[in-house]
Amino acid sequence: MAAVQGKLTRLWKENSSYALAAGSGVIAPAIGLLTAPILTRLYSPAEFGVLGSFAAILAAALSVANLRYDAAVPLPKSDEEAYSLAMAAIRIGIGASVVITLLFIGFAPVIFDAAMTKALMPNVWWLPIAVILAATTQVLTQFAVRRGAFGELATARLVQGVTGPVVQVAAGVAGIGVVGLLIGQAASQSGGLLRLWRSARAVRENFSTVPPSGPLLKRYERFPRIALLPAFLNAFGLQLPILVIGQMHGLAAAGLIALVLRIMGTPINIFSSAGTQVLLSEGARVRREGGATSQLLKENLRRQILVYAPIFAATPLLPWLFPKFFGANWADAGRYAVLLVPALLLGGMMGPSGVMLDLYERQDLHLIREVMRVAILFAAVFAAKLAGGTMWAIVAAVSAAFAINSVIGYAMAWRVSSRAGKHVA
Repeated sequence: MAAVQGKLTRLWKENSSYALAAGSGVIAPAIGLLTAPILTRLYSPAEFGVLGSFAAILAAALSVANLRYDAAVPLPKSDEEAYSLAMAAIRIGIGASVVITLLFIGFAPVIFDAAMTKALMPNVWWLPIAVILAATTQVLTQFAVRRGAFGELATARLVQGVTGPVVQVAAGVAGIGVVGLLIGQAASQSGGLLRLWRSARAVRENFSTVPPSGPLLKRYERFPRIALLPAFLNAFGLQLPILVIGQMHGLAAAGLIALVLRIMGTPINIFSSAGTQVLLSEGARVRREGGATSQLLKENLRRQILVYAPIFAATPLLPWLFPKFFGANWADAGRYAVLLVPALLLGGMMGPSGVMLDLYERQDLHLIREVMRVAILFAAVFAAKLAGGTMWAIVAAVSAAFAINSVIGYAMAWRVSSRAGKHVA
């Protein structure tokens, strides 16, 4: 018994940060799953297609809104410097929201077909609001990660998981239409913002002075100079299925894929985000102390595999589960999910490893990796179009590209971490 107790204590010590970061990830997706059957009866696949396209634009915008300075927040030696950098990144995000909105207004007719443009443009003013809220949350999350405040992050993630679905259901019952979906998307992106802000300000009260942000922005200029394009390419690549399917097969088809990403992608992303935050926090600490991070990378992958195993086992049941839960109109979504979910799971398992490139400031490898990712995705879509351009062909090709890219990204992160470890040794 003493040996078992000792082993359990060691396992908890090794995984307590992950448990706190991911614990709310069990409840938040459950809220989404419980409300999804209601939403699919309040909104049509075409309206979900508009939501999916809006979410794709928002995700791409968030990848560049803070000029990637949010990723540098855990790295400064002192909390005072980290706070100064975080506040500067928030100000950058506010300014970027205006630029992003103007660019969207100018290029939307080129990116989307007439039906999608007509649906999105009347609601374009929600975009800067969503970008400001989400970009600020993004920075404050990294500041909490630096301090290892996983309890705060768990609470924020729980609020985030609950807010969006509740707002969307309420708006659907009120008959607001697709605007309700967009408002809920903006609200969910900024869940827990107030708590994270209050926490950051409480930390600020302990500082006698806060250094100017100018030298810090200069110190970490490699993030916007080298990592900005890779981050955008990564976000754009992840949203490519929605955009391509919406362009080729219309709003309703895009809505089917959007539901798959909402139901299956959300829990995967939450656990992947938890793994990323823990790996970043622990990796930054180990690097500051002059240690090697390759063992952390192995532990993180093993933990992610165990977390995702039940989802993988349930994947063959999705064609039967989707129409049962969401209605007959969504039966095709369950069939497409059989192809998409394994690729999403592989990305969730291996995705957190990408923070190693940030930890060792290898933004040059970020660029190479993301150029490869987008090239592979476009090659897959092109091959699918040559094969007839059917929904099945596109979904299969994109899933294969996602899987290949996940393996490539992990291999690059492992190489960087291993070589750094040999240098330390």
